[in-house]
Amino acid sequence: MAVYIDPLFGTPRSKTWRYDQACHMLADTVAELDAFASRIGLRREWRQTKPFHYDLTPSRRAAAVKAGAVEITQRQMVDIVRAMRHAADVADVMASPMPPPDPMLRSDYGADAT
Repeated sequence: MAVYIDPLFGTPRSKTWRYDQACHMLADTVAELDAFASRIGLRREWRQTKPFHYDLTPSRRAAAVKAGAVEITQRQMVDIVRAMRHAADVADVMASPMPPPDPMLRSDYGADAT
């Protein structure tokens, strides 16, 4: 399991975000993400969704690197997010109940019953 951070990028300031730069932090599991976030001083309510991640300021990014986060490129981050979304889609399909068999698809359909 790993925690990943992408490079800093420019961000517009707003009423809720007062920083000029940010990056994203995500992990293989939500539990691991939250545990790591707690270790570097982030509050759980700061976690974002779709996918689950935290937005980091430059100082929090530095703390994440020091704590062992894996630095990756923006392209690698996109690939990880896509893989996570695909895995979630597959899990949803696998968790859905199987429909009952269609009697019209039986291999012996149409054979004389004797």
